[in-house]
Amino acid sequence: MTNQYFRARTQCPACKHTAGSVVYERKFLQEPVIRFLELKFRPEVIGHFEGLSYRLTKCKNCGLIYQQQVLTDEGLALLYNKWLFEGDSETIERSEMKDFIRYGQEVLKIRKFFRKPVNDIKVLDYGMGRGKWCSVAHALGYQAVGTDLSDQLLENSRNLGFTVLPLHELGDHRFDFINTEQVFEHLGWRC
Repeated sequence: MTNQYFRARTQCPACKHTAGSVVYERKFLQEPVIRFLELKFRPEVIGHFEGLSYRLTKCKNCGLIYQQQVLTDEGLALLYNKWLFEGDSETIERSEMKDFIRYGQEVLKIRKFFRKPVNDIKVLDYGMGRGKWCSVAHALGYQAVGTDLSDQLLENSRNLGFTVLPLHELGDHRFDFINTEQVFEHLGWRC
């Protein structure tokens, strides 16, 4: 089943092969998937997942395991420009200190790769979301820049004092290190 915000992939996003086998499937509104949705979204957003399944399919050609039900262009626009703000039940206060400690440990490791002062190292947080990783990098002295699909996320981060760039301006800049978290699983969504 599909709706206007979701569509089913008919081929592997990596090799375009059409044969695959389902390796995991649960309705979005069943445990354990509903638990994630309830942590992330308010009930009015969760209703858009009614009747749809979280289905992982393994390509019989290349072995890639991919999510079969993906957002349409309209669904992506809603996710990044509306649901993540008006329908988001996750708040920055809900984040645990261990996440910030982990980000700090990650950011401090970057310095080991470069033979220059931290304040001369330019890092990009690609898919910065609410800018948690980027804020830690900035606080530790890096030249931290963030980007995301959502203009509202960029504006919110800009208002918090972050350096942000729209995606279309990235080609004009160079970075020593690029961080990305929870981004690659969204690549190939047009496939």
